[in-house]
Amino acid sequence: MIYYQQALKEIEQSQIRACYLFFGEEQLLADELIRRIKLKYLTKPETELNYFVRYGNERNVDEVIALASGKGLFFDKKLIVLKEADSVRQDELDRLSKLLVKPPDFICLILQTTISSLYQSRLKKIGDLVTSVNLLPLRPEELKSFVYEEFRKLNRQIEPEAVEILLFMVGNQLTDLSMQIQNVAQNSSETKAIDEATIQQLVGIYANQDVFEYTRLLGNLEYQKAERVLSNLLESGQSPQQIISQVIRHFIMLWKIKGLNRAGVSRTDKLAEELKVYQKYVAEYTEQSKNWNSPRLQRVFQHLFQADRELKNNSLEPQIVLDMLSYKIINS
Repeated sequence: MIYYQQALKEIEQSQIRACYLFFGEEQLLADELIRRIKLKYLTKPETELNYFVRYGNERNVDEVIALASGKGLFFDKKLIVLKEADSVRQDELDRLSKLLVKPPDFICLILQTTISSLYQSRLKKIGDLVTSVNLLPLRPEELKSFVYEEFRKLNRQIEPEAVEILLFMVGNQLTDLSMQIQNVAQNSSETKAIDEATIQQLVGIYANQDVFEYTRLLGNLEYQKAERVLSNLLESGQSPQQIISQVIRHFIMLWKIKGLNRAGVSRTDKLAEELKVYQKYVAEYTEQSKNWNSPRLQRVFQHLFQADRELKNNSLEPQIVLDMLSYKIINS
């Protein structure tokens, strides 16, 4: 298994493997790797004729196998992408595996999935037949490089201090960053580098950042502050379902970190690796976990399940459901 930066380096050096499996939530990274492979593997005329995208949930595996059985139209190479590969059934995966054992030398086949781990996935069985690329969230320095590169593509420059402000205001989700980079590039002066003032003027603080603040306050048992942030979130149009999803994620993190601690894992770098978060967040999760023993966390998950069901059934107003949820969580 390799990671994004290593895969990118190999592709730039034209060291393109026959079969890849791109997995992880950062699908913008997968899209960028595919874009780079297209540039290196296919010539411009080939891109239109010999680049194929299919979807695993549409039962296209046999078509992928058929596409891989013959050379490209007018050219020797084919680039084939199978998205949502985790939807492929076991019998289809068995047929695909026969192709992966000895792929033709004129194809590059990319399987793509948003799942963050192969551990309990059927795709784990083909791990030895492909080059697996784990698309973890970018580290802080990689995020900065991403921002510089995205502005460079738009023929714009950004000052280092402005990059820091952009990341603080938007967060580390690449889709959000890309959208705001486009916004800034289109609405700022083309004659000078983008500075802090421009970022502060054009980029609104993302609701997601406020959701993180809400979950942090819940974890710290700060009920009144959490309620104020929740009210602001709902007034700004944030989806109640997205709020609950983020709360679930936060308390799963607390559950996991307690389990890792019990298993003897205490080093910050190891915890960060297991939790798939930046090391700087580990101390805060660890401190918060002291507020929540296992029985209490079990009650929290019961409250979350009930609130999720009430939202889906439209039995109560979202504001009431989430207000009650906050109270129940902190008083669990």
